[in-house]
Amino acid sequence: MTDLHTGTGPEFAAHIGIHWADQKHFWAMRTADGKTQRGELKNAPEAIQVWAAELAQRFGGRPIAVGLEQARGAVIAKLCKYAHLVLFPIHPNTVSNYRKAFSPSGAKSDPGDGRAILELLLTHPDKFPEFSVAKRTMSASSSGAMRGRPGEVRNLEPSNLRAISRRYQAKMVSGLATQATC
Repeated sequence: MTDLHTGTGPEFAAHIGIHWADQKHFWAMRTADGKTQRGELKNAPEAIQVWAAELAQRFGGRPIAVGLEQARGAVIAKLCKYAHLVLFPIHPNTVSNYRKAFSPSGAKSDPGDGRAILELLLTHPDKFPEFSVAKRTMSASSSGAMRGRPGEVRNLEPSNLRAISRRYQAKMVSGLATQATC
C-alpha cells in the first residue's frame, strides 16, 4: 500500500475534502489504497468529535490531509484541535472557479464541492499551504501587531493604545455632537 503525499510535509493515510455548511457538511475521502468514500456530517460538536475519533481509529492516528474552504473561523477552530487532522485551507474562489471549469452549467452542489476540494488537494498539493495554529500564534505575538481594518496594522504598545483610545473617543464625541445638532 502506498501513502498519499501532499507537498513536502508528512505522508498521509488519506485526503479529505470538506464542504462546510450551516446544517450538514459534505465530505469526500480518498485513502492511500485509492478507495473513495463520501458522507455527511452534522454541524454539532459531538458529531465532529465522533467523526474525528473514527478517523483516528481507522487510520491508526496517522496524519490525514483535510482540505476546506476556509482559512479561519468556526471550521478551523473545531478541526484544528485534532492532531491527526492536517488542515489545508482553500480559497472559496478557487473552488468556485474549479467547479465552473469542469461543470460548464455552473451547477453547484454541496457534495460536489466536497469532491472538488478533494480533487484540488490531490492534484495541486503544492498550491495549498498547511494551516498551522502555532505559526499564526507565533507570527501575531512576535510582531506585536494586531490587524484592524483590511490593510491596517496597529502596534499594541501601551503608548500606542492610548493614542488609539483618544482617536476613538474623539470620533465618538464628534458623532454625538453631530447627532445633537440634527
